[in-house]
Amino acid sequence: MIRCLESQDYFYLVTCADLECVVLSSSFEEAACSGLKKMLEEKKSETNLSFIMSVDFLDKKDYETQVFYTSSILNDIGYFKLAKDLQSLSDFFLDKGENPH
Repeated sequence: MIRCLESQDYFYLVTCADLECVVLSSSFEEAACSGLKKMLEEKKSETNLSFIMSVDFLDKKDYETQVFYTSSILNDIGYFKLAKDLQSLSDFFLDKGENPH
């Protein structure tokens, strides 16, 4: 990717499970959505997902990271069923449900 120095967009590294994607965006949230969408389009049903994803701001002077729930980003890009399924798995593995023990 090429970025004009006058552009309001910046490079972000989006990481989810075992995949990374560099995108040009104006915000962390936009980068998370764009990166995850590209990953899903590229890998389709072979895409590995984690419960969280990280987005790193890439700049010569600054380094900043934000973390997002993958299910929230999936909802934002229109993958509602997949978001619900991932959230259910997250609740099960993180024991957020009622535990009879």
